[in-house]
Amino acid sequence: MDSLYSDVADIAIRSIAISGSATILSATWSLPASYYLAVGDAGKLVEALLESIVGISTVLLGFSYTSYSAPQDPSDL
Repeated sequence: MDSLYSDVADIAIRSIAISGSATILSATWSLPASYYLAVGDAGKLVEALLESIVGISTVLLGFSYTSYSAPQDPSDL
């Protein structure tokens, strides 16, 4: 039973270490980039690009749903 607790503790510590290092690594480039986009002139272009990308998943999901759920034979209508 001690081996089980040891394995679970090892997995939990490794998971926290990986998540923490990923958070620190992403913050090192994302915070300066977000500051530059907020203060600089490039923010308007990036904002428009990101807003257009957000709608793609909704459109793609709706298209794929209607493509697969619609009857394939026109006589089924």
